[in-house]
Amino acid sequence: MVSAHPGLVVDGVQVVHVPLDDDVTHVRLCFAVGSRDETLREQGVLHMLEHLAMHAVTGDSVIDANASTGPSRTEFSASGPPRLVADHLERLCRALAHPKVARMADEAPVVAAEIDGDDGPHHALLAARYGFVDLGSGSVVGPGPDGLTPEQVRAAAARWFVRQNAVLLVEGSMPTDLRLPLADGPVPTHVRVAPRRRPGPAALLLDGPACLVSLLLPPPDPQRLDELAVELVRQRLLDVVRHEKGLTYALDDEHFVDVPHASGGRGSDFMIGADPLEARLVPAVQAFVRTVLALLGHGPRPEELRRARERLALSAEGRRASLERDLDQALDRVAGRGLAVGDRRTVADEEGTVTAYLRRLTGDALFALPDHPELDLAELGLQPASVEPLGPGPLPPGRRFRPPLLARAISSSARKAELCLTDDGLHVMLEGEVQSVRWTDVVGVLEEDEHGHELAVFGAQGSTVMIGTKVWRGAEGVTTALRAAVPADLFYRRSRLLSGPEE
Repeated sequence: MVSAHPGLVVDGVQVVHVPLDDDVTHVRLCFAVGSRDETLREQGVLHMLEHLAMHAVTGDSVIDANASTGPSRTEFSASGPPRLVADHLERLCRALAHPKVARMADEAPVVAAEIDGDDGPHHALLAARYGFVDLGSGSVVGPGPDGLTPEQVRAAAARWFVRQNAVLLVEGSMPTDLRLPLADGPVPTHVRVAPRRRPGPAALLLDGPACLVSLLLPPPDPQRLDELAVELVRQRLLDVVRHEKGLTYALDDEHFVDVPHASGGRGSDFMIGADPLEARLVPAVQAFVRTVLALLGHGPRPEELRRARERLALSAEGRRASLERDLDQALDRVAGRGLAVGDRRTVADEEGTVTAYLRRLTGDALFALPDHPELDLAELGLQPASVEPLGPGPLPPGRRFRPPLLARAISSSARKAELCLTDDGLHVMLEGEVQSVRWTDVVGVLEEDEHGHELAVFGAQGSTVMIGTKVWRGAEGVTTALRAAVPADLFYRRSRLLSGPEE
């Protein structure tokens, strides 16, 4: 096996080098920043920077190059002769240090198409877990790429795309005279929100054919119990829902790392979902929930555990697996995470240990399911959950507002609704429960109309409060109080380019 050589530094950038006898050099310039590090008001800024940088370097390039922005990492890759790769990297670093913001309007439609493609019920799960920050920051529609300012793009470049936040992976010959002229800056800090806990297992009921679950995994351990749990859940669902019962087209999953865990340290959030056959939606959802809960409650069968252990053992072998571990560990170091736990090649083999681990995941399991009259949460063993944090009444003392008279005349819900304006924020009574957005928790205000009279106020905890005279009678004073209490740069208009996920 070819060994990686970590510990190299070029222009202040950590380099992991894997020497290979090859005429082609492959590089990946990675930054410890992703979409979860964007605020609602600057949603899409990393995608915009990625596109601006790639446009600056690929127009006359003859090498293969690509880029991507994920939840926790932004990555630029290239392959070609060492001399051309070195030139590409130098120009890329200069483009990141000095983004060509004059091109933002040209790139905005392409960036919007990418953001719009990231839609689905997983956004509701993320909002329920993290509110509208961190992993939940993309759960509501932001200003879109057409709402970003040059100042926001430059500020993001200066904060995140610095040498202190970068790792370069080189496979093949190390280019001579390699230069990485990234900007210099402090090591960036990341906002990481502990997921909201609720009695469970629980479920959100959503419009549409939602069928997925979120499992909060403890910090990584030497026996790879977290990876083993992921493999067991994935395989059990494939065996039962896909192959045995034929109720879904496919299964998709995503694993979010660097998630604060109740036990201390940083764990992860594993989400997996099915794409049910529309004609058999209810039995597919029922089978999905029962399959997950049966595995969590009773553990794996001996044959399942054996197969999962063998797959994990194989995944830890080979040059590619070793390379990915080296890269992950280097990024963890620059981000100050320290998530890696040794070599992690030993896989737990005691059935009792694995079963106990899976049972501990049950109480925090959160499903997203379709709001269908034939689905009974209690029969499935689930508690109802909501995206927004709700509390019992009554409303606090303050100025009270009711919906317009016509709305109250035709809607029983409107007759029970009430808005309360206090010195510290907004509080709404809906169906006997209260949700609040305090001024200090506001992360964005969407101006729904061109005059800025009808507004959606988004709170960090995941609450949304609609205000305006169409919603609340005589609410002009609420709008005035909001604008006086919340910074002007948190207000934005609806993007002309996005449809996107909505609360």
